[in-house]
Amino acid sequence: IDMTGRFTGPVVGQLQLVFLEDWLFTTGENLDNDEVLPVLKPVGDVVAQAVPSGPDEDTTIFLRVLLAGINAAQKKIIITTPYLILDEPTLIAMSMAVSRGVEVNVVVPTKSDHRLVMLAGHAFYDELMEAGIQIYQYRRGLLHAKTMTVDDSFALLGSSNFDLRSFYLNFELSVMMYGPDITARLRFAQMTYINDSDKLSLSEWRQRPALDHYLSSAASLFSPLL
Repeated sequence: IDMTGRFTGPVVGQLQLVFLEDWLFTTGENLDNDEVLPVLKPVGDVVAQAVPSGPDEDTTIFLRVLLAGINAAQKKIIITTPYLILDEPTLIAMSMAVSRGVEVNVVVPTKSDHRLVMLAGHAFYDELMEAGIQIYQYRRGLLHAKTMTVDDSFALLGSSNFDLRSFYLNFELSVMMYGPDITARLRFAQMTYINDSDKLSLSEWRQRPALDHYLSSAASLFSPLL
């Protein structure tokens, strides 16, 4: 279960530029010319910005955007991701958001196509729910949409999972979108995922079979590699 976006206007030039940079990085061929990068006139009323990340970047751009969004939230955050393996700064930011009264929701698939990654992600559930973060398990298939909405003003859609590989290693591309209308549209899609999910409770989660505890703890040792 995935999500795609169709973009028009100047942000297309940003997306095209990322492709050209990746092409140059991979092949050594520079395709930069006026035909490939035409001047694009503004259309619509959504302000959008491309967010590339990868090992060729000097900074962890996506992670910084993610943390900035979480830290700026005042009311509500919804995150959907197929893979959830967090680092300490992200865990702290999410916990602090709850502490200041923000409702933080994370939607993940009930079953993953990567069992080891799923088990490693399970190791974070206790800490997240203890902090007051609500976890929903999507039950109608492999939820693969990577999205985040913050309050009624900010939306994020792209290829980046909320895991360490996307934060620090993989080539990824996301788009930030600003404004209440686009945020509401993306949140509507997120709510359809939540409506088809089961909300976890901390007490029930802790009563799962002992073998699951051991397996998730063991898998978490490989989190930096997953």
